[in-house]
Order: sequence, then C-alpha cells, then structure tokens
Amino acid sequence: MFLLLIFILFIFYWFQGKRVWALVWLFIYLANGFGIRYISNTLINSYNVIFLFGNAILLIKLNSGELHKIWYTDKFAKFLLCTYIFLLLHCLVTIIGQWDSLKLATSVLRQTFAYFLLYFILKDVHPNEILSALKKIAIIIATLSICYALRYIGINIYEIPENQKAFADEITRIGIPNGLEFFTIFAIIFSAKRINVLPYLIPLLGGAMRGAIMSLIVGFAWIFRSKVKHIRTFIIMGGLCFIIYFIYINFFLEEFNRYDISFTQEIFSAIDSSVILDPSSFVQGDNFNFRENGTFSFRIALLAERIIYLLQNPLTLPFGVGMISEESASQYFYFILGTANEELKYGYGLITTNDILWPTYILRFGLMGIIFWILYFKKSYNCIKQTSNLPLAKVGMIYIVYLIFHSFGTDMPQRPYSIFLLFLVIIYCQKKQFINSESDKHNGRHFNYNCNI
Repeated sequence: MFLLLIFILFIFYWFQGKRVWALVWLFIYLANGFGIRYISNTLINSYNVIFLFGNAILLIKLNSGELHKIWYTDKFAKFLLCTYIFLLLHCLVTIIGQWDSLKLATSVLRQTFAYFLLYFILKDVHPNEILSALKKIAIIIATLSICYALRYIGINIYEIPENQKAFADEITRIGIPNGLEFFTIFAIIFSAKRINVLPYLIPLLGGAMRGAIMSLIVGFAWIFRSKVKHIRTFIIMGGLCFIIYFIYINFFLEEFNRYDISFTQEIFSAIDSSVILDPSSFVQGDNFNFRENGTFSFRIALLAERIIYLLQNPLTLPFGVGMISEESASQYFYFILGTANEELKYGYGLITTNDILWPTYILRFGLMGIIFWILYFKKSYNCIKQTSNLPLAKVGMIYIVYLIFHSFGTDMPQRPYSIFLLFLVIIYCQKKQFINSESDKHNGRHFNYNCNI
C-alpha cells in the first residue's frame, strides 16, 4: 500500500512541475522501497503501473505530433519503439498460435517492456533536474548503506524482508540498497573528498559481492584505459589490482566463500565444459547442489541448457518459443536447472530467472533476444560517449560496462531501477549535447547532436 502511495507522490510532483522530487519518488518506487519492511510490495505490480503510464505518455506524444518528431530525431527512441513493435507482434503470434492465453501472454509483454517505456516518460526532464535528483538519491543510498553497515556490529536499523532473513547470514549482500553500484561509481566520480565514497563501499566490501566488485573494476579500467600511457604500466597496475583482490577474497573474506569453493575455483568451473554441459552435476536429491562447482558455473549451466534446447529445436532458434508465461511453462518444457521458487510446479522457474540475464530472453526470443541486449548496450554506450567529457557520462559508461559483465551473475540490466538510472544518464547526455550544439550554431559552428549509432 505504501509503495502505491509513493507512486502517487511521483504523479503529484510530476504534474506540479517539480521534476526533481518526482524523479526521487519514482526511483524509490522502482527500487521497491529499497526492500524496507512495511514499504516494499504492493497489490498492483509496478510493471502494470509503469506500462499504463508509459503508454499514456506515448499516446499523448502521438496525438501532439511529438512522437513523429522523436522517431526521426532520436535514434535510441526509434530503437526502443522498433523493439516495442516487435514484441507486440511476438505477443500476437503467441496468442494466435495458442502457445499461451491472451491474459498470460500480455502479462509477459508488460513484464518484458514496461520499464523501457520509462525513456519516453523521462524524455522531457531538464539535465539540471536529472543531476539534482541523482544527488538527492545518492544521499538516500549513502544513509541506507550506513544503516546496512551497522548490521556488522549487531545494530539492525535497516531491516530486510522476512522472506529473505533465512539467507542473511549466508549471503550478506541481501538487503543492500538497490542502485548501490551505480551510486558507488557516482560518488567516486563526483566526490571532492574520497572519504565520501566510504559509505557506498562498506556494503560492497563486507559481503558476498565478489562478482559486482570485479565488474566495477573492469568498468573503471575500461573507461580510464587511455589515462595509462604505456601498456606495461597498465599490465602492472592491473596485475597489482588482481593480486590485492585475490588476497582479499581468498584470505580476509574466507568466511564468505560460499559452499566451500573459492572465487577462482568458481571461474574455472564455469569454463569447464564437462561441468556446464552436465546439469545433473548440480542436483542432489530434490535440491540443487552448489558445493562442488559454485553458483557462477550453475548460472552458466542454466544458460547452456536453454541454448541447447533451442539448438535441438531449430525452428525456435531465430525468435524463441514465444511469450509463454512461467505459469504455463511446465506444459511445454522440462529443464533440470532453474531459479528456486516453491510456488511453481517443479519448485523452480523454467523460463524466468534472476540469477543471470540471458536465459529468459534467449528462450523466449531466441537470437533476437541476444541481438536486443547487444544493441541496447551498444546504443546506450554510444549515446553517452558523445559527451564523454562530462562527469555523469563517465559514470554512465562505467555503469554500462559493469552491467555487461554483471549480466552473467544477475539479471540487473533488466531491473527497473537499473533501466531508470541508465535512461537518466542517456537523456542527460543527449540534452547537454543538444545545448552544446545550439551554442555552437549560435557561434557559427555546426554540431551533430544526435547519437551516432
């Protein structure tokens, strides 16, 4: 109920023209109230709310003629609209082919694309409003991170949901504020004093966030690679970072090595074909067994099992199996591996998973699912790269590289708050580029402000 009130606050501030606080409330809504008890969860799913509001904005823009202008001037928006048209057709084929019901197929459509409509909702926000909103959200994230860190000394201010408490001792990352990784990058780039970064780092360094930390390191290394003049220096610096991190996770955080397997052993297991091509090696009785090979190789094996299914059914390879709901999946498939969910027939998901981004999209949309995400990352990066001198552009580029690497450990790129934050950066950079182009035209210079994609 409280989460719905938060969305109403967003609507109120939005139509009052107070966009900064509107963006803050929208982020809190998309972040599910940060998982705080009594705030998170609502009877109406957020994807349904955003889908309705996003389509209403699209219709308003269509009626005013603005959508026609966007189609020809904004290539990123055009890419999203083309994706939307494809998904509508995909949904229609699923219904006509009777692969799933109208109710369930359209539910999958809403879940798949609702949050990408945020781009058209946020399109009219001024860059100064975006930056102000991000700074306010950063303060909220820092406060929650400090509250979360106090758990290490026995002070539980930042409560996590009841259904996750059983895992709190084993997987300490549960309960960290949504969006923490983005605002860690934001703090590192924007903070004048490095001490201000500490509240964001403590939750990352104190728990089982090894994949996230490695992805962040790769992101920073990629963006700032040009700062290193000599390749030998780059190799030495990279080697030192790896050695320090290796010592950190294998000795100082030995108690966080889940299932008696180290981080490096998980990596080697994930590239061992005898492991990832044998799903039964992760099954012990009625439960999944991660003790021998770890969770990362489990994620890769889960992905491999779906790819093998499509290869064995070549007609489904180009466009997938259709918009089949998880509720109907057991009628069509049986996979050995999946994300645990006691409410489902086999006790785990056959299509949807939050363990890794790719399986859901590959199974439902085939090669088109892979192409979408590759283009999404590429086009997002190119839009931001046009203004790479801006601090927020650097944040966005690092975050995209982080999302690409971390997509093999979570489904974070498709989470609503991740899409929201990335779209804010893209729109900020586009608006700044447009302002610069108008200034250059005024000074007699021509400047192409559109994303060079």
